Amino acid sequence: MYIIWALLSQLCDFGYVLYLIIFSLFNLLLLTMFYFILYSIILFIKKVEHDGNEFTWEDICASNNIGLGTVYEFPCVRLTPMDLFQEARWFMSETDRVSWYNNGIKKLVVSPRIGRFGIMSQSCGNENQPCRALIGTRIAQDDALRLFSDLSGMEMNDPCRICVETAFDATMEQFTTGTQALFGVMTQQLQRTLGTLSAEANQDAAKIASITDLVTKVVNILGKINRAAMEEFFMYYATRGLYQQLGAESYLENYPAVNQGFGNQMTPLGDRIAAILAATGGTDLTIAAAMVAGIDLGAHVDSPFSSMNTAGNPFPIPGAGIQGGSGLDFSGELFDSFQYFDLEHIQDPPNWNPKFGPTGTDGSTGLVDPDDQFWVENVDTDPVYKWFMAGETKMTARKFE
Repeated sequence: MYIIWALLSQLCDFGYVLYLIIFSLFNLLLLTMFYFILYSIILFIKKVEHDGNEFTWEDICASNNIGLGTVYEFPCVRLTPMDLFQEARWFMSETDRVSWYNNGIKKLVVSPRIGRFGIMSQSCGNENQPCRALIGTRIAQDDALRLFSDLSGMEMNDPCRICVETAFDATMEQFTTGTQALFGVMTQQLQRTLGTLSAEANQDAAKIASITDLVTKVVNILGKINRAAMEEFFMYYATRGLYQQLGAESYLENYPAVNQGFGNQMTPLGDRIAAILAATGGTDLTIAAAMVAGIDLGAHVDSPFSSMNTAGNPFPIPGAGIQGGSGLDFSGELFDSFQYFDLEHIQDPPNWNPKFGPTGTDGSTGLVDPDDQFWVENVDTDPVYKWFMAGETKMTARKFE
């Protein structure tokens, strides 16, 4: 009896083990089938939508690469010292470095800080404003550039940071809606002018062709204006201002020595400061000197681009010419185009008084004309108009001989 019982016990143990094996294989089969079905579904699905955003297979590394357009240019971004050497399995080529700067360093680090730095000094750094004390401290320490790191290290609940973020968002929103309105009205009025000219018995073919080309550019611009485009513009505009502001002290210190080195061909700095005081009726020498530096440094930024002398020089040396700039003259008044179209009263017809008439300034024709003095004075000089028109204008080049 004992032997029979022992045999039955062994059979039961074996049966239990066999049951476990069969159960495990069955679960493995179910799991395999599940993953096969899931894989089939994933292959079938080409895109998904979440929170109004559309994602495809190209976005698989979007959370840890440096942005759209760089997917698979490098493997889910990382950067170590070994990435700089060809002996590594992967290293940064010239394309990688350009992409890393444009889509990583510039887009995620440089652009946000420069724009916000401009807002900090202009909108949050005046008397009784949250950033005033910090800006005053850094200026007193002769370390204004440290404000960049201060801004980066601020907690989001810091009063200065709150002011900067709030003012930055409000400014970008105003810039975006204002620029869209500007080019929208510009499109309508140019098309009205074009329709009138085309209906004339004696048509001016050259004028019609010129305005047709301008309408095409303006319509293209209108389709490109968004928050990101305005932030890009503002970054350049703020950078230009920072160059004028932060470079003034060094410029003024070196002006006499540079003038002496070129045989005193430039107007003496003292004479230029005196001229500023006389023109403005001011008495503060420091402010007048800063204005001289601002004029010259601004002229340097706005000077023609040169592929042979990319840095150029900011000093007004007779005969040398100031080169090395962007080729975009930003010395005009920001959004001065608003005056030409009187956008302030565009929704109030009885009080709408654009400079092109018919109830506008004397000499107005009632039609938008890119050749009239008002357009040249208000529109052509507007940095916003210049910036976006530059993107629609072909760049000319010549062969170096």
